[in-house]
Amino acid sequence: MRLGASKRIVEFLVGLMAFVQTASAEASGDLSMAEYAIRWDVREGGPATAVELLQWLGKSAKSPERYTVGYYDLPRPLSAPEGAGVILRQRAKQGGKTQIRLKYRLDKPLMVDWSCPSDDFEKSSEVDVTWLKDLQRVSYSYACTLKEETPPAMLGATAKPCVAEMTRYEADGLKIEEWRLPEGRRLLEVSRNAEDSPSSRQVFQALADQLMARGVRPADRSKTELGSDCR
Repeated sequence: MRLGASKRIVEFLVGLMAFVQTASAEASGDLSMAEYAIRWDVREGGPATAVELLQWLGKSAKSPERYTVGYYDLPRPLSAPEGAGVILRQRAKQGGKTQIRLKYRLDKPLMVDWSCPSDDFEKSSEVDVTWLKDLQRVSYSYACTLKEETPPAMLGATAKPCVAEMTRYEADGLKIEEWRLPEGRRLLEVSRNAEDSPSSRQVFQALADQLMARGVRPADRSKTELGSDCR
């Protein structure tokens, strides 16, 4: 085989690989961004309120935003990727708008196209990295968001009989949320949205280490699991 022909074959294969990688990224969604988070039940130690946490961090925040958050039971949507957990949530901002979010959660990124139940939803995706005591739990979220008061009838959703109250502060790129959950439980969460990279994880790891040294015992259940537990 001539050198020129070999070079053209190599160039074709390189171009094909780039096309496949780009197509996969476009199909599965942009996973370049992550939400890093650590959360804890205040009864188990650590700062007990968002205000106390802000003071300990030496940060000041603007006036907080307050939300009511409810969850739904629903039949599995036809658009849900195979193996994905399905979450349907309503979040109403005090004095603001209500948002419906359908989320597909997986333990590995999708390599195929995914869709929402209809084109009325806005699509987004991110990597969720949650700090536990000795490790990080990584999941991949694919969300369908709708600015409506209630879920569309096509989902056949039924509201769970309990709601959570959430107050959010923002300071220097951190989100600090204080959750009042069913049965009187209270949860604090610190999170940051950043590029999904080793350096970003190291920065958040340093914060998580400080919090655990302060007495925080990271919760191993998600906000969805805790907030939708109506027992």
